Amino acid sequence: MFTCEESNFLTDIELLFIEEKRYNNQTYVSNQGKKLNLSQVELPDSVVAKIKKYGEIIRSEVYELQEPYRIHNDARNDVTSKFTCIIPLDPEPQGGVTVFDQYAEQFTYSLDPYYTSKYNKLLPVGSRDIIDRWDPKNKLPDTKEFSHIRDEDKIGFTVAHQFKFEFNKLVVFPSIHFHCSNNVSNFAFKSSLVIFTV
Repeated sequence: MFTCEESNFLTDIELLFIEEKRYNNQTYVSNQGKKLNLSQVELPDSVVAKIKKYGEIIRSEVYELQEPYRIHNDARNDVTSKFTCIIPLDPEPQGGVTVFDQYAEQFTYSLDPYYTSKYNKLLPVGSRDIIDRWDPKNKLPDTKEFSHIRDEDKIGFTVAHQFKFEFNKLVVFPSIHFHCSNNVSNFAFKSSLVIFTV
């Protein structure tokens, strides 16, 4: 599985541009009462050029989380995304992201219906055998970083790569692979720019 990290990815001017060019704001509320704010963002040509080596951009958005995101993939439903590119925008980001060996190419799936969104197709426990490399003999460890994941959702998954977030450090991984935010003690907020390519 291809992964990549690039420190100091955006210039100060690019960071300001992205902050000013956010639009179409949407808010989702989880079953825990926590918010996910999602904004589409226009990217300057300089960022488009830097991302080009990972593919053509099909979507870019800024997300703000009040709780760590649970297991899902970003394959997309209209066109299969090639790479998920994340750039943390917090000066001191909390946690990071864990990417799993397991993947699905046809749809964007979520294992846990904690957000009321029609975009991520819910994949119930009884249907998880359609996930490539999913094996019910495997289970994620009961550690702090996975403490927000339901026990039934830990089954079948193995860790391929873990990224520790740093401000303005680009992380790249294949969109078809399942992944989740890493939990930390006293998790409060996370903001990142995410870019999907083909």
